[in-house]
Amino acid sequence: MAVSNWRRYSNFYVDSVRDVEGERGCLVAVSALELQTLDEELAGAVSAALIRNQQNLQQIISLGQQDGSVNPALDREATASLMLCIVLGMRVAGKVAATRPDASIIPLALKILD
Repeated sequence: MAVSNWRRYSNFYVDSVRDVEGERGCLVAVSALELQTLDEELAGAVSAALIRNQQNLQQIISLGQQDGSVNPALDREATASLMLCIVLGMRVAGKVAATRPDASIIPLALKILD
């Protein structure tokens, strides 16, 4: 279950970085890079979005640990943090055609959950 959720999540990011929006970049990812220069309200919104994304990933991991599709020995918080870094990196790399990720990276990303 969790592996298929992570696969869908990853596919969403791969697909989104390959369209026009991906070339423009993700507002949250781009804003996170400039967090120190944002006003407090916008910085808070960006931080909240990143925290929600990480919490969603923690839930995916937790469900997978319960159903046996994710290694139960994995630290849920650390794994979610790494997965968030991967998807944010996909958004940043997606801005440049030469580094734009494709679906071939998903099986490698799934190995994190083994």
